[in-house]
Amino acid sequence: MEPVDVVDGDIQRELLRWYKEASSKDAERCLLCFISWILKQECVKLKANFANNHKFSLSDLLPYVLNDNGKEPRPGSPECFSRQILQSFDSTKGSSLTTWTIRKFKQYQPLNKFLLECGVYRISDWAILNDTKLPYLTKVLQNFYNWLNSEIQNAECLLQSYHEVYRLERLKDGRRGTHEKCVAPTTLQLQKIAALIAKKSARVVDSQTVIKELQTLASRLREYRIYKRGGSFLGESIDAPIAGNQADDKSKLRIDEISASVADNLLDENYLEGNKAQFIEDFLEFYRQQSQTYLRQALTSVIESRVEYLQRKKGDKAQNFLIALELSECQNIAMTEIAKRLGIRAQDAVSRLLKLKELYADVHQELLKKEVLKNLGNDIFNHLRDINLYSDLESLKALNKQITDALAEDVSTKISVYLCEYLNTRKN
Repeated sequence: MEPVDVVDGDIQRELLRWYKEASSKDAERCLLCFISWILKQECVKLKANFANNHKFSLSDLLPYVLNDNGKEPRPGSPECFSRQILQSFDSTKGSSLTTWTIRKFKQYQPLNKFLLECGVYRISDWAILNDTKLPYLTKVLQNFYNWLNSEIQNAECLLQSYHEVYRLERLKDGRRGTHEKCVAPTTLQLQKIAALIAKKSARVVDSQTVIKELQTLASRLREYRIYKRGGSFLGESIDAPIAGNQADDKSKLRIDEISASVADNLLDENYLEGNKAQFIEDFLEFYRQQSQTYLRQALTSVIESRVEYLQRKKGDKAQNFLIALELSECQNIAMTEIAKRLGIRAQDAVSRLLKLKELYADVHQELLKKEVLKNLGNDIFNHLRDINLYSDLESLKALNKQITDALAEDVSTKISVYLCEYLNTRKN
């Protein structure tokens, strides 16, 4: 008798039938193995997309989801994750076991908490924008990012237009439940959003500009959510890995734009002729020198305070902190590997020792507490005034806040760079 080809789906359905109807342990074990395989593949995807930029390894992820020891659980003991998935699966509701497993994987809080600590927030840009209320947006942009009023007004108009098109159509679509994944807006939706923006604010934008502005806004909201939930700053979307350091690129562009604005609007026209490029170069050089000085002072204060605190504890906590900080932030070593090198029992102990979120927040607060950013803006303001090349002092004063806001954003993105420089200098 020749062998009969059997489709994998048919095998799975038969195994599920044996598991449900006959309580077959063999069928259960086969299904649990299949679920574990799916979970491993999802971890591999996470590692490929995010591990390099967020300092975790595959071995960091797997223990969260592959906790099935192959034995029957004892009465009263917690079920392993794969068994929870199998027991909650209902084949009559239309989804496959694969789809259900992936959905539960994405919702699994222990793993999500770890990823959040690494700066990976498992929700799409479109879902973030969909559930963000306007007062919340205004508060974040005002108090956390110090955006200009004009920028906030544009952001409010953008989000409101997004809600009126994307959210409304999503709620009206009878085929799509409100718990379905938020996908990217269609070209038609982007065109409708652009039309609403033009109607509300008289600002003319095309579809490409709309989607770029939406993604930028979602990125800022994502960063804030990660910060509030105790994760590392900056963060990335689970659905959209980001290549390179876009935050550095954005802040650099912001400073360049400020310098060009100064040259175009405030310099004496006679001087500006043939000297604009040189002025911008000098402006940026002065800015770099001043910002490095202030940021290094803040880093020194925060790190030395942390070291002094840990030196009062038992053991080698202060030395381990400095070593772990360099390995994590400067050499991009995963927490699991750092734990091995330091002889610490687990990666979560390293995370508690470093408290990276608090460290970065403390540096930022040190800058604000000492009014460094304000002083930095004033330094540049005075520099421009002293060289006597402006045409309108009042206009220069009005630009001072814009310069300071740009510096606040720029300095925040460069903390990790100067952190590594400081650690290297301290070690030597």
